Amino acid sequence: MSNTPIKNDDIIVMLSASMGTDFTIEKISNSAHKNVLAVLEELSLLNMVDNEINPQEYLANKGFQMETIISSDGTNEDKEIFYDYNFDVDIDQVILATDFPIKKQTEFLINRLSFSQEILSHEEKTAIIKASEKINDISRIQKLIDDIAIEGNGITHGGIDGQIKEMIEQATNDRTFDIYQIKPGDQYREIRFENSDYLKLMGKGVDPENYELVYSDRLSHKMDLEAIFSKFNINRPDDFKGHSLSVSDIIVVNSKEGAKAHFVDSFGFKEVPEFVRGIEKGNKPREETKRLSILDAIKEAKAKSIEKNKSSKKQAKTQEPYER
Repeated sequence: MSNTPIKNDDIIVMLSASMGTDFTIEKISNSAHKNVLAVLEELSLLNMVDNEINPQEYLANKGFQMETIISSDGTNEDKEIFYDYNFDVDIDQVILATDFPIKKQTEFLINRLSFSQEILSHEEKTAIIKASEKINDISRIQKLIDDIAIEGNGITHGGIDGQIKEMIEQATNDRTFDIYQIKPGDQYREIRFENSDYLKLMGKGVDPENYELVYSDRLSHKMDLEAIFSKFNINRPDDFKGHSLSVSDIIVVNSKEGAKAHFVDSFGFKEVPEFVRGIEKGNKPREETKRLSILDAIKEAKAKSIEKNKSSKKQAKTQEPYER
């Protein structure tokens, strides 16, 4: 019998003692990260002066709807551990998943996904964890895991297929590309869809002020300018809102070595370094598609509470224990 899937907005809290051998992992489904973290920090302070507090009862009394999903007493004992926060009773400390190295955070993401159903094969899990240090961006890793889970829709017995390998290669690839197209409006009509020879004849250059950024994405190892041109004419992505790639458009390829701009000409592509210089000089912002994850909320909650927590803990340690 499979477990109920963990939703993106579910918050997972581990309550541990006895050096981690005694623990319960609770799913909270009716609150926000900042609220849960604030109550856990409060609990850690109170536990310093009254170690008889029952953490589960304390959280329940705060109005959190909790469900035990894994515990040391046998609940789903075959499942791998994962959490957003761990309140360690022994040291009166709240540990955040985001405090761990990127590989451990990746393991937690995989364990979270695998709690209800084994979507990823052992080979896929190993490959993702191995790639995590190179990617070094938990939001990109989460997107990779989600994409592989959707694409695979089950275990790929016998190893990782070519498409999964390509996804991992693309996630570890630092190259990106941008597509610029001439802005709409009659004032740009005489340069729109015109080749480089015509622009030269008319005494006009390739001015970034005449262009707008219409698309950005990562560039796979196998993708070159011809492949980009073909893709954005024959099989355009659903989120691409520009017109089919055509003469006068600009493709900018970004890598560790820098950016190179290529003008789509009547025949082939013409490198236009002045376009890149114009962007850098004008400090024009690049649009990026950002995937927000539950971990973004954790980071935000941590940043807001860490200073308050430090000062509160210092104060609590100077107080005398309660009279019993």
